Amino acid sequence: MTAIHPFVGKLEQETTSVLDTIREMVELESPTTDKTACSRFGSYLKQRLTNLGAKVESVSCKDFSDHIRATLPFGHGTQKPAIMLLGHMDTVWPVGEIERRPFRIEGDMAFGPGIYDMKGGIALAIHALEYMKRNGHTPKRPIQMVWNSDEEVGSPTSRKLIETVAAESAHVLVFEPGDLPEGQVNTFRKGVINFKVEVRGRSAHAGANHPDGRNAICELARLVLRLEAMTDYDIGTTVNVGKIEGGNRVNVVPAHAAASVDVRVSTAQESERMLETIRSLAIAEGGFRVTTRGIQSRPPLERHAAVENLYNKAKQVAESLKLSLPERPSGGASDGNFTAAMGKGTLCGIGIVGTGAHALDERIVIDWIPKRLAVIIRLLEILD
Repeated sequence: MTAIHPFVGKLEQETTSVLDTIREMVELESPTTDKTACSRFGSYLKQRLTNLGAKVESVSCKDFSDHIRATLPFGHGTQKPAIMLLGHMDTVWPVGEIERRPFRIEGDMAFGPGIYDMKGGIALAIHALEYMKRNGHTPKRPIQMVWNSDEEVGSPTSRKLIETVAAESAHVLVFEPGDLPEGQVNTFRKGVINFKVEVRGRSAHAGANHPDGRNAICELARLVLRLEAMTDYDIGTTVNVGKIEGGNRVNVVPAHAAASVDVRVSTAQESERMLETIRSLAIAEGGFRVTTRGIQSRPPLERHAAVENLYNKAKQVAESLKLSLPERPSGGASDGNFTAAMGKGTLCGIGIVGTGAHALDERIVIDWIPKRLAVIIRLLEILD
């Protein structure tokens, strides 16, 4: 068995306080769509950041809880571009889930709604900064943070804020969770395009006037087959029609049908091609009118040179602590997709280690807390 590095061993004494913070965060439920609940968590986080000495700013939006931007100028070179810490406060779990699945510890695992995705990561970021300030560990750059409240629905109101802060930053660390078994980080994530396609036909009596109708469901079915045929595993493009709606009575030719679609792509070029294809679906012919709406897209997090360079630095830090830091690609997206697409060195998945995102058995591995904390602290120290 490899001996534990002394710094990792020293940080083991921080585990209990980190778990206390994680418990507090998990018990402050923050579903994306519950503005009041998410705001309670935001108030807690703002207080923790203020206590840390950060300048904290609330960025309001109409439909979601305020996003949080915080600046911590301690250390050398406060005028330099910052190190950006990025993550989300919102979870997919409704208020009341904590009563059904309360925070608990079983052996080396801790469980609770939102613990892995991604309140454990926020807790690690705060405790890393608290430890550094308390023990005189000084980063070479100022720290900027964005904790948003709408990531789980695509970050529609926080993207501009994320890109604004990233433009002022030299490196971006995304505190999404790391994966088991070895705490893998993400140096590639697919891009996402979500949209809704609607078909308008013409209603008619299904018996007496069937020839006069234009069945929107049938036309949508033909369109669904076209969409699914766009999947190309060789280039990493997938198209998933995940929800369909249409019609109201069995004896009426349906005049309306719609489908919600999820597209995943591996490159910015493929994203543009698919967006063009999606927009070309809008037609009006054969008695039908097809429209596409609600198009939202995240560019892919591609493993370009700046991403690779930041990952290699983090990997070297981990190795100096007698730890490994393997990388893996992911078909899921994060807010790091936005910053990487700007050309910024972006390391995603540097947060808590565990498994079960969006699942009832969501959990973190307690033994990984001091290991991850050590990597984060040392990385913040050496990044220039």
